Amino acid sequence: MLRKFLLLIFLFFFLSEAQVSASDWYVSPAGSSSGDGTINSPWDLQTALFQPSGVVAGDTVNMRAGTYTGKFISNLNGASGSAILVRPYQSEAVKLDGYAHTTVAATINSAATNTSMTIQVTDATHINRSNYLHVDDEDMMITAINGNVVTVVRGNPSGCPASVCPSHSIGTAVHVTGNILEVHGSYTWFRDFEITSSDPNRVSQISDSNPNDMWLGEGLDVLGPYTKFINLVIHDTAQGIGDWQTATNAEYYGNIVYNNGWTAPDRGHGHALYSQNNTETKYYKENIFFESYSDNMSIYGSSNAFLNNFWFEGNVMFSGRQLFGGGAPMQNLTLKENFIYDGFFQLGYQSHANTGLTMTDNFFPKPIYIYWWTNIAATGNTFFYRNYSCPFNFQADGTDTSTLSFDHNTYYYNIANYPTGPVFCWQNTSLAPSDPNYDTVLYFQTDWQQSRGLDPNSSVVNVPPVTPQPSAGATMALSGSNIFLRPNVYDSTRANLIIYNWDLANSVSVDVSGLGWSSGDTYTLRNVLDYLNDIVSGTYDGTGSISVPMTGHTKANTLSDDLSLEDNTFPEFGVFLVQNTTVAASATASPTATPTPTATSSSSDSTSATTTPSPTPTPTSSSASGTSLPVTGGLEFTLFVAAGGFSLIGLGFFL
Repeated sequence: MLRKFLLLIFLFFFLSEAQVSASDWYVSPAGSSSGDGTINSPWDLQTALFQPSGVVAGDTVNMRAGTYTGKFISNLNGASGSAILVRPYQSEAVKLDGYAHTTVAATINSAATNTSMTIQVTDATHINRSNYLHVDDEDMMITAINGNVVTVVRGNPSGCPASVCPSHSIGTAVHVTGNILEVHGSYTWFRDFEITSSDPNRVSQISDSNPNDMWLGEGLDVLGPYTKFINLVIHDTAQGIGDWQTATNAEYYGNIVYNNGWTAPDRGHGHALYSQNNTETKYYKENIFFESYSDNMSIYGSSNAFLNNFWFEGNVMFSGRQLFGGGAPMQNLTLKENFIYDGFFQLGYQSHANTGLTMTDNFFPKPIYIYWWTNIAATGNTFFYRNYSCPFNFQADGTDTSTLSFDHNTYYYNIANYPTGPVFCWQNTSLAPSDPNYDTVLYFQTDWQQSRGLDPNSSVVNVPPVTPQPSAGATMALSGSNIFLRPNVYDSTRANLIIYNWDLANSVSVDVSGLGWSSGDTYTLRNVLDYLNDIVSGTYDGTGSISVPMTGHTKANTLSDDLSLEDNTFPEFGVFLVQNTTVAASATASPTATPTPTATSSSSDSTSATTTPSPTPTPTSSSASGTSLPVTGGLEFTLFVAAGGFSLIGLGFFL
C-alpha cells in the first residue's frame, strides 16, 4: 500500500512538472536550418514553422527583430489548452515581407512538363522549400534547395503548353508565389507582428481573382483549426485575411487590416477579410478593417460554400462594402458592439434562406441592408442615417415579420424627411418589381410598433436638418461626440479608441481613467489611417482624461501604386491605437481554450455580464453636450480554463 501511495506521489509531481514545463525557441532573419533553435543559434523562420522534433505543445517560438522576407507555411501543432505561441522576442519589431524574388543565373533549358531538374538562381536566400516559383509564364514546384541551386518540378502545378516547358534565359525574373503566412497546423497563436508585401506590382492585366501576373500573396491564409491571431498589422497584400472552412474555431483579435488588394481591368480585387465556416464558431473581436480594393469584408461563398456560425464583436469596419452573405444560406451570425462609419453594410446576398441574425449594442450611423433573413433579434443598438430616414432596408419574399424581435434600440432620424418618425423600407421580392406593392414604407409608430409589435421599448430621437439644406437632401445636424475606448485583453498596455466627432472639433477629451494609468505615464496615439507614421505622443497628468487631436492627421496611400482608396475621415471620424509606453512589456495571456460564448440580451443603457471567448473588458465611453448619440458599455469576464492535472480528494488522486 505504501509503495502504491509513493508511486502516486511520484507520478503527481512528475506529470505536474511535465505539464507546466515549456521551452523557448528562437528564429532570426539571419537564422539557419542548421541552427539548434537557441538564442545564440536561431533557426530561420520556415524551419521553426515546420515544427522540429523538439518543439512541442506549450512552447514559444520567439522571433528576433527584423524583416523576414519570403512566403511561409506553418505546420505547427499544439494541443488543446496548450497552444504553441509565435511572437516577437521581448516586443522587438518584426515584419514578414512577402516580396521574395531573384533572377535566373544560368540558362534553363526546355523540358517536358513534370520533369524534375535543378536550376540556378542568383540568390535563393528568401526561397523556402515549401514555395513555388514563377518564371516567365511557367510555374515550378520546389523539392530541394542547396545554396543557389534549386531542384524543381517543371510546369507544376499549372502545366505547360503542349506539355513542353520553354527555356528561360539568364536574368529572367523569378518570383516566389503563394501566401505570406499560410497556416495549416492547429492550436497555435500568432501575435504582435506586421505582415506586408513590398512588391511594386499592384496592377494585373488579367480580369480574374487569381491572376498569374502578380505575386503579392494573401497576408494571412488560414486552413488549420483552433488557431488565434492577435494584434497583427496586415497591410498592402493581395488580401488581408483568408479564413476558410477547415479553420474551425479560429479567433482573430485586435488585428489592424488595411490597404489590401489590387487593380485589374474589370475591377478592384482583394478584401480585408474573406471568410467561410460551417461547424463550431469563428470569432472576430476588436479588429479594425478598412480600405480594400474590393469589398472590405467578404463573408461570402458560392452555393457550395458554408456560411455558418460567426461571432463579430467590438470590430471597427469602414470604407467600402461590408458583405455578410453569399449563394448559400447564412446561419447564426452575431454582431455585438461593432462600429461602422461609411460604406455599405449588407447582410445577405443571393440566398433567400438566411436565418439566425443577432444584433446587440452596435453603433451603426449608416443604413443597414437586410436581405432575406428570418429569426432576427436586434437589441440595444443605435441606428441612423444622416441623409435619409431608412435605418433598415429589407428585402424578403413577403411581408411577414413574425420572426423578428426588435427592442430597446435607439433610432435617430431626420425630421425634415419624415416628421412622424423613422421609416423602414421593405421590398417584397415575391412580387415583380413593377408591382405597386413591391416597395413598401413601414412607419415606425403605426406600422412597425402598433401593427407588428416591434421595438415597443425603443427610443426615437428627432434631429433637425442642417441649414441651409444641401442639394443632396436634408442632413442631420448632429452635435457633440461619441467616444468608445476598448481595452485589449491580450495586452494591458493598449486599447482601441473610436471617435465620432460630430462637431468637427479640433480636439476631443477622452476619459482614460479605466485604463489604470499613473500620473507621469507616457502614451502614444497611432492613427490607424497612417498606422506606421502618424503617431502622437503625450504624458498622462493623472486627471483622468487626455486630449486627442482630430486635425492634422495623415492617411497612408498604398505602398506600390500610391493610391488613396478612400477619403481621409478626419476630423469627423478617427480610430486610434492607444498604448501606455511606460509599461515596457506587453501583458500576455497564456494559451488557453476558448470557452463557448453565451449571448445575453441587454438594454441600450446597460449590458449584462457575458462570458465570451477572450472577452472584451468594459468599453468606456462619453459624449459631449448637445444633440449627441448615446453610447453603450458592458462588463465581461475572462475565463481561464486549466487543462489536465490532478485533483486531490481525500487520499485519492484523479487524472
